[in-house]
Amino acid sequence: MDETLILVWGSSLVLAAAALIWMSALIVGRVLRTRRDAARDKDRVAVRDACLAVLARGPEAAPELVALAHRPRLIAEVLMDFVSLVRGSDF
Repeated sequence: MDETLILVWGSSLVLAAAALIWMSALIVGRVLRTRRDAARDKDRVAVRDACLAVLARGPEAAPELVALAHRPRLIAEVLMDFVSLVRGSDF
């Protein structure tokens, strides 16, 4: 009887510890994702502003966009947003 009770308590402690570890991992993941999303939004605004500068001022504003060339997928997404604004949702 004592061994069974100890086994039940031990397994419940292991399950509780596993749940705490899992929840901690979820919280850390959420914090990291929030930071990554904030950085992506900041870069997205910078790309959008650089694209608008190129449209407004012409080729002399191109270096602003070239400085953001390390994020080609983000630039493509912003340009697709521009195209959808111009052409509508048909594109």
